[in-house]
Amino acid sequence: MVETGDENMSPRDITILQKNYEKKAKKSRKFEFLKLLYSNPQKLLHLIKELYDDNTIFQQIKVNLYLQAETGCALSFLIEKCLLYNEHVIKVIGSRELATHVRYEKNNEFIKRLEDSEGPITLMKELLNKDLLLEMISISYDFGITETMKYHFFPIFHPYRKNVIFYSCLVQDANNNNDMETLHGYVGECFRYCQEIIVNTMRYDEQRLYHSKQKKILDLGISNLDLIDDFTAFLPVVRQQILELSEAERCNIFLLEGNVLVSRICDYGVSFDTFRKDVKNVRIPVGVGVSGTVAKIEKGINCLDPNTDPLYQKDLDVSEGLISRNMLSFPLMLYGRVYGVAEVYNKTTSNMFSSADVNHCECLGRVLGIQLYMALVTKKNRDDYSRRNLIDFFMLKNDKAVECSELRFVDECQIRHDYHDLVDYMFIPSSIPTEHNMCACLHMFEDLDLLQKMGINRSAFIRFLLSVRNRHQVFSFHGWEHAFNTLHFIYTIIKKENILQTETVSATECFCMLLAALCHEMEYCGPTTPFKPTSGNTLGSLYSSAGSVVQFHSIDQTVRLLGESKISNDMDLKRFKEFLLLLDAMILGMDLGNHVYNKSDLKKMIDERKILKVAANRRHYFGLLLTCSDLSDFCKPWQYLESQGIKICDEFFNKEITSECYGLIEFSDMLENVKLKKILLQIHFMQTICEPAFSLLNTILPRTDRCSESIEFNMRTLMSAKEKLIQAQLEQTT
Repeated sequence: MVETGDENMSPRDITILQKNYEKKAKKSRKFEFLKLLYSNPQKLLHLIKELYDDNTIFQQIKVNLYLQAETGCALSFLIEKCLLYNEHVIKVIGSRELATHVRYEKNNEFIKRLEDSEGPITLMKELLNKDLLLEMISISYDFGITETMKYHFFPIFHPYRKNVIFYSCLVQDANNNNDMETLHGYVGECFRYCQEIIVNTMRYDEQRLYHSKQKKILDLGISNLDLIDDFTAFLPVVRQQILELSEAERCNIFLLEGNVLVSRICDYGVSFDTFRKDVKNVRIPVGVGVSGTVAKIEKGINCLDPNTDPLYQKDLDVSEGLISRNMLSFPLMLYGRVYGVAEVYNKTTSNMFSSADVNHCECLGRVLGIQLYMALVTKKNRDDYSRRNLIDFFMLKNDKAVECSELRFVDECQIRHDYHDLVDYMFIPSSIPTEHNMCACLHMFEDLDLLQKMGINRSAFIRFLLSVRNRHQVFSFHGWEHAFNTLHFIYTIIKKENILQTETVSATECFCMLLAALCHEMEYCGPTTPFKPTSGNTLGSLYSSAGSVVQFHSIDQTVRLLGESKISNDMDLKRFKEFLLLLDAMILGMDLGNHVYNKSDLKKMIDERKILKVAANRRHYFGLLLTCSDLSDFCKPWQYLESQGIKICDEFFNKEITSECYGLIEFSDMLENVKLKKILLQIHFMQTICEPAFSLLNTILPRTDRCSESIEFNMRTLMSAKEKLIQAQLEQTT
């Protein structure tokens, strides 16, 4: 029954009024299922329809405008919860997308205050986060924001899980009469039907952005391959790519060299993003500052506020004149090893670097770490090649070319070079005429049938021998004569002990031993440092060098000459690799420092008879044979050693060795006689180096006992000469 309130109305008017009432009631029943107490159903349905097929930015703008119109509030915005990286972000305020998104980490005090409320909460501007407050101040003029505004935050819960999925905020003037319950009603009814669309779009955009950045990172793994061989162009391109991917203002790249991060501005032409013109190469020790700590822990570090971060050190900041609002540092690494560290400053699209940025930059660091490693290796190889060419230029600029007449003389020599007692440990190689010692070298190789077994052209090998002789420097002791003596002794061991015929060693091993003896001191420039082997022996510095520098250079030059002479051209790859490894091990084994260091292990192998049975021990066997060959001058007859001893001491004292370099020998004040000092040096060298080495050789090759006997005789002769000199000096003193 419709109550009209007017008794004079006609029945016809009453009928019309009743029909209108029934029509309104029917329409009202149509939206009863929405259960809306505050919202206009038509407007809400229109909003839901408008939200489809939009990205999260446009969706939030439409929702904000709807809530502002319905509630009469000045502004509305959403605080989105990013599940992928566990952070909160504000992208839109009212109808305006923020140029710099406001992000909050999980442990942010502002977010904690919202979470602890577990319901709607009203905050004044004093309690807002400073980044949000700055954004509100920047748009206050356009939207009429005043100092007395209140900020109402409403948590939006998942309909089934009952956890907060995002927050909605309404900005209202303090004089507005809308109570909290009414505002909560509008917000609750809106998101009851809109949250599913909004949340799904948020998650979609979140995943889309993640995969888009990951694809860009993978694309960088291919795009920089053309720049790897040009380091000066590589680093600037990498720095620009890091800036674009991280959306930062500035980027600095440090390379790890040892335990120090180095900028290398001057070397690579890479400058910092700085206003300072006086910035030179910056060096940061590992473990110091943010980047030093990143290099140590091998993980990225996100500084939300560098000025308050304890790791951030202002004196390491090269960006003087620029404000550092935030900073992210991450390693450039490969297989768990750091090769560099990158720093990015001031996120351009947000108030800080997020967890997503840390994740993306660490992935980028692994991709760029591969490229940086390849670029560093390429640069090192190129530098080594240039350095080697420069060294070759200086060391070989006076190199004598092989004369065709010399080559023809050796090749066509008709004299038989099987000298009497040639295969004897006591033979004196210098007794061979100088013009025929090259022919004698060739004879030793041909007598062992090594040229045929190795498939080496005779003329090419003669050219190689002549080149080796020309590369030896002229010293009183070391030089071509010493190399020839060493070659003869190892030839004698091979021939006399029949180690080639008994298949104790292979033809390749024999060939490498002879080459090592001939080339182990090629281009030797004398003792450049007061090096003292492990035993503390002084004269050992003539037979060794710190870090085996002489030996490594000899290996390089030997391989180079083999290539120039086209001796190695006929070897297949597998055989050539085996040949190079053997030659390398044998020349390095002739460093007296290595022999002294391995002496105890060598003795143990010989005593246990494992020197040849175990493949890994064979290099020690070859090292012992070659070391004894290098020291063979001390096992020759006394008359020869006497002349050689003068040359050895002259070469040693010619380098102006100071008194601190005499090793373990302590000279008394009365021993001012230089000749006496030379004798003492030789005795000490023979006792600590020569006698033990030949004793080990005698154990595995018993027929070398004459060498040990000769050394003992020579030592007794030197001891007798020492006693006579001391007695004569005492008589002069008294």
